[in-house]
Amino acid sequence: MVVSIKKYNPGFLSDAEIVASFYVREAELVSLLESLHASEGSASAHSIVVGPRGSGKTHLLLRVAAEVRRDTRLLGFYPIVFPEESYEVATVGEFWLECLNHLVEQAPEVERAGLRLSYNDLRTTVDDRNLAGRCLGTILDFADRHSKRLLLIVENLNMLFTQIAYPDAGWRLRHTLQTEPRIVLLGSATSRFDEIDHPDHALYDLFRVVTLRALNTEECDTLWSALSGQPRGSQPIRPLEILTGGNPRLIAVLAGFDKTYSFKDLMSNLFDLIDEHTEYFRSHIEALPPQERRVYLALARLWKPATANEVASQARVNVNKCSAQLGRLVNRGAVVIEGGARRRRMYYLAERMYNIYYLLRRPGAESHVVDALVRFMALYYSPDELAHIGIGMAEGLDRDDPRLLDIQSAALRNLLALPELGDLLVDVLTHDAVIGAFGSVRTPDLAESVVYALMEKARTMETEQCLEDALAYWEEVIRMSDDVGGDDLAVAKGAAVLSKIGLLNKLDRKEEAIGTVAATYFARDQHVSVDAADAIVKMHLGVDHASAHPIGIVFRAFTLLTFGEVEAAICESESALSLLENASDEDERELRGITIVMKGLLAATVGRTIGRTDAENLLFDMAEQRLDMFPTQSVDVLLQYVSTIEPAEALALIERAGALDPLQPIVVALRRELGQSPSVSRELDEVSNDVHESIVQMRKNLAAGPN
Repeated sequence: MVVSIKKYNPGFLSDAEIVASFYVREAELVSLLESLHASEGSASAHSIVVGPRGSGKTHLLLRVAAEVRRDTRLLGFYPIVFPEESYEVATVGEFWLECLNHLVEQAPEVERAGLRLSYNDLRTTVDDRNLAGRCLGTILDFADRHSKRLLLIVENLNMLFTQIAYPDAGWRLRHTLQTEPRIVLLGSATSRFDEIDHPDHALYDLFRVVTLRALNTEECDTLWSALSGQPRGSQPIRPLEILTGGNPRLIAVLAGFDKTYSFKDLMSNLFDLIDEHTEYFRSHIEALPPQERRVYLALARLWKPATANEVASQARVNVNKCSAQLGRLVNRGAVVIEGGARRRRMYYLAERMYNIYYLLRRPGAESHVVDALVRFMALYYSPDELAHIGIGMAEGLDRDDPRLLDIQSAALRNLLALPELGDLLVDVLTHDAVIGAFGSVRTPDLAESVVYALMEKARTMETEQCLEDALAYWEEVIRMSDDVGGDDLAVAKGAAVLSKIGLLNKLDRKEEAIGTVAATYFARDQHVSVDAADAIVKMHLGVDHASAHPIGIVFRAFTLLTFGEVEAAICESESALSLLENASDEDERELRGITIVMKGLLAATVGRTIGRTDAENLLFDMAEQRLDMFPTQSVDVLLQYVSTIEPAEALALIERAGALDPLQPIVVALRRELGQSPSVSRELDEVSNDVHESIVQMRKNLAAGPN
């Protein structure tokens, strides 16, 4: 039978469930039962079970109570079970009053009403000795009526004696336990404490101490098999033992994960567990002297067993002082020591749960817990199971809890880095849940991994001729690249856009392809616009490479100019002009003119002009048109070149091109520079004066150099 893990508390179980769910601590159970069997008459059978939180003390004590109720050889005992904490007990009288209170609830039904009347009457008693005597008398009367010895099962005796402030309380309780054979006390404590350890304290040598050690490998295997339902020996157990420190409660939490693969539930259960014990852990650490506390916390940060040197380095104290403090902690039962020779001794916390408590409570330190959990998963689970766990992390993502979100993200990072995932890594990263959970700017590193996995998936789909699926993956790459941003993903977007365009063409969806290119180009995305320009040319001209056609080169030049890549744009323009050197038809000449003008405008920004050949070609293209038909930029580019040569040379160039008539304002301005006085109309005279002023200003600008 498997008990619910999250709300796991043996105190809520029936005797049958207690027996069915008791898988380990058999030796300790036998020892306690034999002690009861052996006790006769006034022989003492008082025992105390000592073990850290989660080690199974409650389960063991309740298992003893269940056995007493069902074993005919123990019919002489009647168990009275106290709850885990008896917070209302502050005196010896209140201890016996609390015992009577629990007897009221656990006595046979026919006696409960009478016992309840007695309890309510005794609650008004003020004098503590009188209260203790009357309560004890009522309890013993019950024992006599049933011819039973009362087995008092009391949890956390160490805490109980901390609450009782009266100095004689221990001696009064000892007197009763030593002289009254009808009372047997079976208690528990999280660690040894002064009342039972020091000869000058009242309870010294009164109890037989049963210590619950951490479960060994075989016991861990037994418990894991029982809780997870897996056959013994089917999993490597040592990693589980190391991770949990042999703590049954932690093993139970991990067994719950083994059934659901929900990392969110696992972390939630761990947080619930440490929240449940926060006050205990806090009081435990506050009770330590400052130097011992410093060493104890250093060992908690280390997580794993460590040498005295390692602990001293972490605590930033002298190694000899550290060794002395470790010795004191070992004597307290707070630290466990392994190994014989001094230099080979390894120390670790007795309570693995405190490791987890401390690290999960300390900002940034939770990574140690996450690392350990993921390493454990890598050893325990198959690649398919690891993939399922990774997807589950995404599906269970809790964005409302930043602490849990950070831990889940860190866990997924660690999981994705496992070589055990192999080829399944891409499947995990491209799962809808992972994309939705981690494909955002909030987790940019994971988002990049998702994008690259989507690209790999898209290429695989293309290879397998699943074009529609490939198209969907490329579109997801584009969307995520836009959402997350960054230079690396912008480059990925460029590849995705071009692949999408190619797929749309293959699928004969030309209009969508053109729309994609246009949208990408006009979005002015520097990482993809130049490639988009290539795609436009290839689609419309049917060439393999944009550089094979002057239109493609010009388009690339315009695109580069958009992003301020002037020199690159000039180089592209020169490449286009080399292809248009022998332009003959009207369209090619028009394209050549446009390209020369663009090159001239670009050159002007860096303090240069077009060359003589470009100027001649531009003049030839302009020769048969009127000046007012030329774009202003064309005239500006021509004047920039004219301003770099002598007026006579410029006039000769214009004359050879046959452009004297359409370029009359420029011709008049140049002749006046040569001292000539041509007779022209008033309108032409005004225009030529403006042209002359432009030439003079351009000369000044060129002399000054680029801004």
